Amino acid sequence: MRSALVAILVLAACGTPGGAERSGCGLDWRGATVVVTALAGGEERPIPIECMHDIGVRRIRIGFTLPGGADCLQLRRVVLAESADAVAVTLIGAVNDDPAAGACPDEGTLAVTEVDLAAPVDDRVLLDASSQE
Repeated sequence: MRSALVAILVLAACGTPGGAERSGCGLDWRGATVVVTALAGGEERPIPIECMHDIGVRRIRIGFTLPGGADCLQLRRVVLAESADAVAVTLIGAVNDDPAAGACPDEGTLAVTEVDLAAPVDDRVLLDASSQE
């Protein structure tokens, strides 16, 4: 009986998304570059999320900084884990290794992207799971 209870608790923990809670993007994000995912690129790296908020019943906007410098990143993919209480978002970037793309900016670029969820946002907490990668 005790081992069955432990197994249930372990399975319940696996189904709960994790990460740091992020709230709405302020006015600073109004002029941010809108990006979509790109299939190209080299080495993958997580991109920390700075803010998130709902912009529709099942749609959220995510704010992040694309780092500058020698290894500038592009957004490769967005991974979602949804539960009844939370939505955990992981942003994965890829090093832009296209020589025709031009030079990387010296400083980071504020960027936003939008994704659709499987269920309404309602009062679910939005979590940055990128730092857990």
